[in-house]
This record gives sequence, structure tokens and C-alpha cells, in this order.
Amino acid sequence: NLLDFAGSTNGKYPTVYLISVGSFIYGMTMYGGINDMGVLFKIKSDGTAYTKLLDFAGASNGSHPEGSLISDGFFLYGMTGRGGANDNGVIFKYQISPSGITENNMIPPLYIYPNPNAGIFRIEMNELQKKVQCSVSIYNVLGENIYQSEIKNQMQEIDLSKHPNGIYFINYKTENGTTIQKIIINK
Repeated sequence: NLLDFAGSTNGKYPTVYLISVGSFIYGMTMYGGINDMGVLFKIKSDGTAYTKLLDFAGASNGSHPEGSLISDGFFLYGMTGRGGANDNGVIFKYQISPSGITENNMIPPLYIYPNPNAGIFRIEMNELQKKVQCSVSIYNVLGENIYQSEIKNQMQEIDLSKHPNGIYFINYKTENGTTIQKIIINK
């Protein structure tokens, strides 16, 4: 038993599925929370670090979530059965803090240089990373995937010079875990 749901403090009647992103497990309850309309939560797989992320509130963000969450590594997406402007439910998007994922990852970071850059930069793997299969996805601040590739060499050059100035997030994934690092394009 990792957690007992208690109603108003952490929710009640959990929905069917949990998902794992980084070192956290995310889920929802259909009822409970401060409005008794359900909650969104995260917890570590060992039962520690339970955090209620969101209390559903009806018209403003839906109520009584149903089904499963999905994630692109930066955002959680889900649906509610009720609430919203017409009380017929909503589709919602909740931003996961990249630092919330990377602070507990199991793999060391990549070397990314130069950073900031003009859109052209290199990704270099350290000695431990060379031995595992990995993929890289790059997202803009809106959570849109703008680049995806398998990393096959110790060093790979990436060209994002056609993309606008701004902050981007590199999601580096192996069978050992996920790391997210920030890069800045400033031409």
C-alpha cells in the first residue's frame, strides 16, 4: 500500500490508469479535493513525495476526471466528465515542470554547446551514455515537438536555425530514464 486516499485532502475514487513520467507517477481521482470534484496528483513509485497538483473546480477547469492521462514529457493531457462552460466536460492540459522531472532522473545530462546559440549546436554523450540507445526530442515553449532523432554517434550536430529565437527543451530518453535540458536560441 503506497497511499490511502482520504477525500478532501488528497482525493477519493481514483480513475483507472496511472502514467509514469520521469520518476513520478501521475493520476487523478474522480471525487475529493477541496471542491469534491476530483484532483490531479503525482507520487514517486516508492510511495513518497505525494503532491496534489490540481483541484478540479467545475466551470473553470472541469470536474470529475475520467479515463487516463497522456503526456508528451512536458504536459499532461486528460478529460473530465463534467464541468466546463456547458457542464459537459473539458479536455485539459497541465504543464509539468521540467525541473520536476530532471531532479530525479537516473541518467547524467548531455553536454550541449554552445548554449545559448544561433540555432546550430552540438549534443555530446558522456561515457555512460555511449553504451545505451537514446532518442532526442526538442520542444518549443508551447510544448510542440519541433525535432526528433535517434542519437547514434558520440557527438551530433543539430540545426534549428530556421526556428525563432527563444527557449527550447531537449528531452533525452533512454531505457534508464529521461533528462530534460533547456537551450536558448538567440540569433
